[in-house]
Amino acid sequence: MRRWMIFVVLLSLPFAARAESPDWRIEVGGGGEWFTDRSYDLVSGTDVAGVFGLAAGWQPGWVDDRLSLRLGYRVVGQEGRLFSAWTSTFTLATFDAGARYDLLMAGRTRLFARGALFVDYAQLELSAAAGPDLSDSSFVPGATAALGGEWSLSSPTSTSTLRFSLLAEAGWSQRFTQARFDELSADVDEGTEPAPIASLPVNVGDVALSGPFFHLAAVVRF
Repeated sequence: MRRWMIFVVLLSLPFAARAESPDWRIEVGGGGEWFTDRSYDLVSGTDVAGVFGLAAGWQPGWVDDRLSLRLGYRVVGQEGRLFSAWTSTFTLATFDAGARYDLLMAGRTRLFARGALFVDYAQLELSAAAGPDLSDSSFVPGATAALGGEWSLSSPTSTSTLRFSLLAEAGWSQRFTQARFDELSADVDEGTEPAPIASLPVNVGDVALSGPFFHLAAVVRF
């Protein structure tokens, strides 16, 4: 009888660990993204852009506790000069959905691989001392892959439902198409007086946005 009791307890340990482990994860952080193609010089004087990111992860328990689903959002903003006469403001907002798998869990350390599909909303605005501001936008689909590590700041023996950690990752974002800015035009409200002079859209070409990135974040698990 005692052997059966020990056997049942051993079988229940993984399920007990799963019940006590946090199922949700919130990430808030920033980093950098490199745009390596020369076409990016159209919108910025530097190839490196600062990134702010926000993500949420959920551990469904379908395979094991190593797999989690993830939704993320990040935004890039830069200013530059275009054709010496224009000031350019470039904004790139990215929405992604994917999964993460923890390759190694040892003590307070997790090493993981992550993949996702995403869509970019890229917007370019041009302004000059004289004349109206021009703007155009483009949607760009893509995929990303990354490797990283997460280090827990909470004790493994803590009974709190909140766990805090730090995360670092690096990877590559591959865009399937280029951001096209071939119809920059003035944003004019209806009923503007006097009526603006009609003008043709401005074409500044396509911008390739694929490149490597790194990301640092603070993580809360609950």
